[in-house]
Amino acid sequence: MDRVLVAFSGGVDSTLVLAIAHEVLGENVLAVTAKSDSVPDREREACRQLSQEIGAEHIFIQTNEMNNPSYQANPANRCYHCKTELYSCLKKVAEEKQFPYILNGINTNDLGDYRPGIDAARENEVRSPLVEAGFNKQDIRDLARQMELSIWDKPAMACLSSRIPYGEQVTHEKLKRIEKAEDLLLNKVENIIGSKEFNTHKNLVDLLFQDKRAFYIGENLNYLQILKKLKQNGLLNLRLPRPKEIIVKFETNLDPIKSLKILNDSLKSLGYYYYFTKSTKYDGAGNLIWSIKLKTSYAIDPMILAMELANHESRIKDITREENDTWKYVINTQNAKISDALYVDTNEKVILQKPLKPYFIKIGVAKTLKILSRRLNNWHPHIVFYDKHLTVLRVIKKDRVFKGLSVRVPEGSTYIKIADLYTLINIKRGLSIITKE
Repeated sequence: MDRVLVAFSGGVDSTLVLAIAHEVLGENVLAVTAKSDSVPDREREACRQLSQEIGAEHIFIQTNEMNNPSYQANPANRCYHCKTELYSCLKKVAEEKQFPYILNGINTNDLGDYRPGIDAARENEVRSPLVEAGFNKQDIRDLARQMELSIWDKPAMACLSSRIPYGEQVTHEKLKRIEKAEDLLLNKVENIIGSKEFNTHKNLVDLLFQDKRAFYIGENLNYLQILKKLKQNGLLNLRLPRPKEIIVKFETNLDPIKSLKILNDSLKSLGYYYYFTKSTKYDGAGNLIWSIKLKTSYAIDPMILAMELANHESRIKDITREENDTWKYVINTQNAKISDALYVDTNEKVILQKPLKPYFIKIGVAKTLKILSRRLNNWHPHIVFYDKHLTVLRVIKKDRVFKGLSVRVPEGSTYIKIADLYTLINIKRGLSIITKE
């Protein structure tokens, strides 16, 4: 074979074929990549960069498998129709440019799988040099690594049509939607870990996020799963070069007062007790923007923050790592709850032990709250009633010692905070409470 055309997909198999062919034949090699709706733009760009890395001549050609009703029907042998279109187009290029041989990257492992595309290769007289040489997948990776090819450990990448179940029609719109969702995931991973880390570990990232659907909830990114995957594999580096001030922005979409409490409680759970509020903005329609500034050696761990927020039924919708170590979190608080609020049912007597912080309880339907102070306490009542949005409904303050107190519960009350007007030491023996309809 003195002049060859290589069907170049950018995977490790066809890349090795191209690299060896170029090393042996030099300018008598042409790499050809299909421009197809089922191949994402990011993979075509990777092909372009790889061909430059190898030094081989490289062109793109348009394939039109989407015009074939048999392909669009998405049968189990869909790949046969795709490869038939590809190899037919490659034969035209080979004839035009006088390349007598067309090579692909099929290896011996492929022969044991159901690969209808192999039939298309045979019908179009496409050669498989890796099969002819007896190379399996591990042989290919080993040699690619020895040749220092950057994609030696790149995972196998199926086309976008493979995301659509057999029998469900393949359309331009579906493929674009799938590509957009997968690009969003990879772009977000790059943003979170940084471009330098992303490019250094690109093949690992591709492997970790190969099943991209697993990192979505409906049409939204599942940030908790994304962050877990990054952290488990050492890709979430939050250490700063030196202690410095960073900015963290939080955007919530409902119940600004409750959202602010949840954010404060979550930060404290992560060990962040000291920070400055840089700005607080409320648009009057439920949306809150709260920016804080803190000095630290590590950025806030977004995975632990996501888990803490999940305890409050709040979900991170978006994370953006901006310049100068500024982080922005968009959080859905539509179903938010105060996770550390103790639920007290109507007519249920509850004994509250020594408090480390004010008691915070959630109640059902109630008209009266009765509180008994334990023996040896010196309780100066301080009671606050809130509605479900944490809007204050009533405040009770008593500047003398009470052994017990019965008060009316304002209509619409959901939460109650109980403390001492001066110090929690005054109720160190605890309190007993009961609500009545």
